[in-house]
Amino acid sequence: MFDNAVNICYHDNMNKVEEINMFGENFELSLELYDDFNSELNSFLKKSFSGQRLTVCFSGSRPTALPWKYNEECELCQKFKEAMLAVIDKLYAAGFTHYITGLALGFDTIMTELLLQKRDEGKKIFVECAIPCQSQTTFWQVGEKTRHEAILKRVDKVTYTSQEYHGGVYKIRNKYMVDNANLLVAVQFTPSRGTATTIDLAKKAKLPRIIFH
Repeated sequence: MFDNAVNICYHDNMNKVEEINMFGENFELSLELYDDFNSELNSFLKKSFSGQRLTVCFSGSRPTALPWKYNEECELCQKFKEAMLAVIDKLYAAGFTHYITGLALGFDTIMTELLLQKRDEGKKIFVECAIPCQSQTTFWQVGEKTRHEAILKRVDKVTYTSQEYHGGVYKIRNKYMVDNANLLVAVQFTPSRGTATTIDLAKKAKLPRIIFH
């Protein structure tokens, strides 16, 4: 369970939040129970973004690096989804209407489905998937491909950041998301190269970040 550890980083020589972090062993409870973090998150969003029409991108781990692995029906994953729905509500209230995910397995897929759920409930949001290449799902399982294709039919925009696979397709995709966003929301329970790369790109771009560890 989280011990409510919140870390806040500021821009150099500026009293402006650049990154807020929430640390813990497992994501076991709804964000509504973390008063310190919620207070900082609300203040951060209100001071930095209120009243604008904004874009947020998301980055997170593959299933093997998530606490619940592939078992999305478990209680821990369900509570995580509830917490992320609360985060979407806060982002929307702050003026974020354009949401970009990479639609990889794991966090990306979960987050995209949650965004579509909120859109279907009436929120006026635009959901974009930034896909690294046309052959992204080549080695996926049949069920994973079916889920992926169903999501692609529902989102508002699909952007292929490269046509063919090569060694740099994921970094190009991650850079596209950072370059086109006002905020990065990242979830990294265990070290993940792709998510770490996206966070580093955001740091270099001085893009504000909300990171769950």
